[in-house]
Amino acid sequence: NVLIRVLGNIKRGYECGVIHGDLSEYNIIIKPEIEELKIIDWPQWVPKGHPEAVNLLRRDIANVINFFRRKYRVKFSEERALELVLGGI
Repeated sequence: NVLIRVLGNIKRGYECGVIHGDLSEYNIIIKPEIEELKIIDWPQWVPKGHPEAVNLLRRDIANVINFFRRKYRVKFSEERALELVLGGI
């Protein structure tokens, strides 16, 4: 599932101590023929210790979830996605 893979990438960033800060569908590149997924455009990243880090992480996740809802009619809650990123996939 592509959404789970995107959330996994967000989680890896978080585990490395960074939050994208401006994530949307325009910052996700998918090459289906080789099953590669990249998140690009990181100039607004913040460290996870930043005072607004959790709010930015929530916004990044909301942007991704809302895109998958609109485009693919995926039913996945933002809270569940946040739990997966913070807890485990």
